[in-house]
Amino acid sequence: PVGLLTIDEASYAGGKYGNYNRLYYLYTGQTYWTMSPSFFDSATAAATVWFVYSTGTLNPWVWSSNGLGVRPVVNLNPGVLITSGNGTASSPYVIAAEAS
Repeated sequence: PVGLLTIDEASYAGGKYGNYNRLYYLYTGQTYWTMSPSFFDSATAAATVWFVYSTGTLNPWVWSSNGLGVRPVVNLNPGVLITSGNGTASSPYVIAAEAS
């Protein structure tokens, strides 16, 4: 399955609300959505969603109607092995199911 990061995952990786952090592995220098809602205004039917700002900080206050980037996440089943590669564009991971 492919999805978006949750704010929990971004936080576990080292992102912090209100603190610039360019040292954790999810930092890209770009602003992108998470899939975690932060606020819903029932009077206007408008919602805000958590996002990772280009400085690496986590922020809950962007309206869902704004255009931001996405960082897809692929979830792997238990037993999947990395057989080669280092995860870079020139050497992507090659994965295989665990031998039975």
